[in-house]
Amino acid sequence: MKATVVIPTYNRNGQVTNALTALLKQSLPEEEFEIIVVNDGSTDSTDAKITQFFCVNNRKTWQYIHYNQNRGKAAALNLGIRAAKAPLIVFTDDDCVPSSTWVEMHVRQHLASDRPLAVLGSVSFPKEWVVRSNFVRYANSRYVGNRSERSVGGDFNNLPSRYFGGLNISIHKQQLLQVGLFNEAIGRGQDVELGYRLWKSGVKIVYEPQASILHFEPEVQSIRKRILKQARVYQESKPLINQLHPEMGRSGNWFFEPPELGTEPFKHTILKFIVRIVVRPFLAKHLLSFLEWTDSQPLLYNPLLYQYVFASACLENIKQREP
Repeated sequence: MKATVVIPTYNRNGQVTNALTALLKQSLPEEEFEIIVVNDGSTDSTDAKITQFFCVNNRKTWQYIHYNQNRGKAAALNLGIRAAKAPLIVFTDDDCVPSSTWVEMHVRQHLASDRPLAVLGSVSFPKEWVVRSNFVRYANSRYVGNRSERSVGGDFNNLPSRYFGGLNISIHKQQLLQVGLFNEAIGRGQDVELGYRLWKSGVKIVYEPQASILHFEPEVQSIRKRILKQARVYQESKPLINQLHPEMGRSGNWFFEPPELGTEPFKHTILKFIVRIVVRPFLAKHLLSFLEWTDSQPLLYNPLLYQYVFASACLENIKQREP
């Protein structure tokens, strides 16, 4: 067996069965990869739908792990990792649908390398979603495969650690065990924190466009829900991540963090103050309403407007955690 696919799921009413259906149609032979679904204490119809799916589709290389308590995504992922029988683990989410060569492309990249890798695959929203919504168009443009190498801060064969994301990534189980798996104390952002530890241990993150999936994320249908969901990491998880790895607070969107007079470069302090002066919650609130109202008008698309609203949401979440 070459690979184990791990999919955590929680209260998505069995949406994960769409991913499982796609995994039945993979180019890699059935006996060469297994599928593990971890149900993180769902209270809706998820368990019934997964159980029915497994009964109807007779496959030997399934594992279904179901527990009654919702312990969080990191705990669910760690259960899947520990249960994996193959040396390579491929992660995706319950709202994703892989292409027919998805597992094979991940396996190929690892077999072709003589050093430890984390392979990041291509993620896109469905084309019909992108066409009808300016916000989905913007969100789609943020995925690595839809950006230039310069904009991601490196080249596609050596990506920064912040691009380690659970939607579509693969890595050997041995590397995960060596660095200690996902940190279960971290909520949102647990994959980025693990990616940083892997990067520090010498794992290189590379991009493989042919390992592609479609992302059917329910929250992206609402600008307000999606932006608030992304911004909450700055209140819920970023403090712990920065405490564990202070250097991570100086990368990525570091300019959202509170100014630290005397302990950081003066130009960083100045930029943080400028961001706080320019980004005003009152303006962002009205801008968000405008973006919702014009979402179906492609001629009014402007990515800078979404970035402004996102910046405001991040700053508001940071203020809520400040003493």
